Amino acid sequence: MERGLKPNPYTPNISEDVHAAKGTRTKPLLAYWEKLCVDGRLPSWAEFDQMALFQIAAYMAVLDVEGSEAEPRFRCRFIGTYLVQ
Repeated sequence: MERGLKPNPYTPNISEDVHAAKGTRTKPLLAYWEKLCVDGRLPSWAEFDQMALFQIAAYMAVLDVEGSEAEPRFRCRFIGTYLVQ
């Protein structure tokens, strides 16, 4: 390990149930996402308003899935300043 670096003491609880999320940043994101998912359809990038989540935007990364199910392509739409640092 490089000098000065310490291992991350954070050990998250991993669950497939997104509603098990307890984080103060995760809950508003989940609520907003569910509001956008109408009739079981995932929202498009055009429907996603980052300003609705400005309080947590620094901690967000938005990845868009394009292409077919057999050959998906991923496009990075947004990376928050906290993640970039």
